[in-house]
Amino acid sequence: MNRRLAHLAVALLCIAGLLSGCGKPDMPADAALTISGSVSKTIGWTIDDLAAKEQVRALAPCADSGRDKEFKGPSLNALLDQAKPKTRASEVVFFGAEGYQAVVALDAIRETPDAIVAVTPKGKCRLILPGLPEDKQVLGLTKIEVR
Repeated sequence: MNRRLAHLAVALLCIAGLLSGCGKPDMPADAALTISGSVSKTIGWTIDDLAAKEQVRALAPCADSGRDKEFKGPSLNALLDQAKPKTRASEVVFFGAEGYQAVVALDAIRETPDAIVAVTPKGKCRLILPGLPEDKQVLGLTKIEVR
């Protein structure tokens, strides 16, 4: 009987060891953009990963000219879907260059199908949220935190 319990304990420990890797982040060492926080899966992408994803087009004001410019990049909602925000999540914080942050309600993002993460010619990420205020369009986007 004790021998059976010992074998069962060893088997359970092996299974627990295999399962412990399930919640680890899916993060390349050179990730240019990460999503973390109240998500089922912390995840990150390189610039090449983002450029290889299906591209969506969106219009947003260009800071230089003030006129609308077309941008393209992966859907923000598709990226969020990969990370799987938890049901209690209600807002998203976007972190940009030089400590800039913008907070947007998760519902507002979900209602913006053409929200994208554009990759600039200089290899930087730029948040494009058509229809939302200009101060929410984050340049140099590096991190997305779901809260």
